[in-house]
Amino acid sequence: MNTSAVFLMTGPSSPITKRLYITYHQHMEKALNDKDLQLVGAVLQNDYAAAESLLYMGANPNCSDKDGRTLLIIAIQNDALKLVQLLVSSGCNPNLADADGSTALMFAVSRGNAGIIQSLIASGAEQKFHHHADKNPLMMAVQWGKADAVSHLLNFRADTETRDKQGKTALILAAEKGRDDIVRTLIEHGADVSKADNDGWTALMYAVIGKYKNIIKFLRDAGAAINNKRLPGTIREMFHDAIRDGDIDTVRLMLSAGISPEQITRYGLYALTVADMCQNREMINILIESGADRKNLIHSASVD
Repeated sequence: MNTSAVFLMTGPSSPITKRLYITYHQHMEKALNDKDLQLVGAVLQNDYAAAESLLYMGANPNCSDKDGRTLLIIAIQNDALKLVQLLVSSGCNPNLADADGSTALMFAVSRGNAGIIQSLIASGAEQKFHHHADKNPLMMAVQWGKADAVSHLLNFRADTETRDKQGKTALILAAEKGRDDIVRTLIEHGADVSKADNDGWTALMYAVIGKYKNIIKFLRDAGAAINNKRLPGTIREMFHDAIRDGDIDTVRLMLSAGISPEQITRYGLYALTVADMCQNREMINILIESGADRKNLIHSASVD
């Protein structure tokens, strides 16, 4: 008697497998025949031999529960690479999504399993945004900080310029999240550093507001620039506050990102005027050395 037959007669051997089986069995979209039920048991127990036999006998590799969770998704959650390869080679559709719009590839990305990611893409798994959800595998990999998964997806020509509903590209999201390694990888694969989201924020702006020094350098080296004439108020206020508070490191960081020393800050004041009002000679000198116009000094003796 094979292990799947024992499974069906005696029940699953572990509490986790039992919960999975009960959940799956109770929430089937439609009744399964005996072969399909046995295949469910084999996949839950990661029984390759039983699954192979059942698929050969005609069990349906695409059966799913009412939430759309397929056998392929279960195999991925168990990191069962050989079983994943068996299912897709037996006709399992890698692009079926569950009720939340998550596809098998998205689940593989969440697990960070490179072998499964590669197998799914080679089997035709799509990397585009799913119509039921505002997400695609690349954006999910960035969101979760899965640098290896990002690399594998890009190696299979994932589109770096697709946008979510907020207009964010993968690069903008990576910069916002402070993912140094992912930002560098995306740039190496040709991501456009000039793109802005629906609010007009670029990757460089997010790097500035997050004070991500390495990301600022990567972006600037790749040609990213700040449009000082259309600088968001949040960044102008940050610049003002850093000058007012004598935060030399933040001011230097913002200047390195391309913030103009002639920038109008909070209350319509020039950066140099703010530094002069605070009588911070070091800050005054830094701004002047960066190109600030001395005419914006209000105390003639502010600088030696």
